[in-house]
Amino acid sequence: MNTTIQQVAGYRWPSGGEQAIAILRVPLERLAEKSGLTLEQWDEEGLGPARGVWCRLPSGRVVQLYELEYTPEDRGAVGPNVSADLGDISRIGPEKLVDEVLQAFALSRADVSWSQDQRIRAIG
Repeated sequence: MNTTIQQVAGYRWPSGGEQAIAILRVPLERLAEKSGLTLEQWDEEGLGPARGVWCRLPSGRVVQLYELEYTPEDRGAVGPNVSADLGDISRIGPEKLVDEVLQAFALSRADVSWSQDQRIRAIG
């Protein structure tokens, strides 16, 4: 098994869709620099400028770390959103994916400001 994070270019979600699984408290630039990743910039339709990176985790699953230009100022966010393929979320659950992200980037649960599992518990 690969033990490093790899940047993925031109990625398309296999299921055709993605969903946010977490928001991190660590600045996107620091995560990218620490992992040797290069941030990309694009325009998110209807939401404006965005930047981030698609990463293949050591498990082989791909996640996207991104932030919209206006999110940090508007919501007080410190770090990026983390999105994953709907198929992966369905198969292994959002918290397992969050755990994989935390392990890959050498982060702890304290570095998560929101996760999909927290939202599900609040609703349920």
